Amino acid sequence: MSIFKTLMQKYKIKRNGRIINEECYGNYGKNGKSITFDYGSDIQKGDVILDTHGSFVITSIKTYEGSQFPKYMWHHEADIVPEDEYNNVQNATNTFNLRECTINGAIQNSGKININNGIGISDIKKMIEENGQEDKERLNQLIEELQKAENFEIYKKGMLCKFSDLIVKHSWLSGAIANYIVPMLFNKIV
Repeated sequence: MSIFKTLMQKYKIKRNGRIINEECYGNYGKNGKSITFDYGSDIQKGDVILDTHGSFVITSIKTYEGSQFPKYMWHHEADIVPEDEYNNVQNATNTFNLRECTINGAIQNSGKININNGIGISDIKKMIEENGQEDKERLNQLIEELQKAENFEIYKKGMLCKFSDLIVKHSWLSGAIANYIVPMLFNKIV
């Protein structure tokens, strides 16, 4: 038994739902956010560490070995999080519905991400119904024009210029139209 083992406590290691090691030696470090393990320990990222304090998941491992350390000081340092916290993050699902929005940066999440950034004719019709006021009839003509272009796969330069006064007056509409047309243009290209 190394000098390391005489100073450390015993842990169990669980991998893929089953105990793979009943006797793994280590000690808490960094305010309880890491465990230092004996160099020969069979540990991997994602393993669950069991002790009297609870269960923890290894999120990363650093190995300290080589000529800069005497061999009796070689060890693994594993960053850990409580298992229930780890599972909550892994099972998190976020849905971002992006409409008329500009993002200069990144959306990051460690769970599953569903992004819905498209808009359909029915969405635009609903917006016209709610916000179109006295221009609903002309705004619906604009929708008909968009549908014709979609059906025939023809988007012509200037096709919406006769509706420019409406688009200026109803500024909320320009983003909705752009969110509708741009994906169409990219999906139609062969």
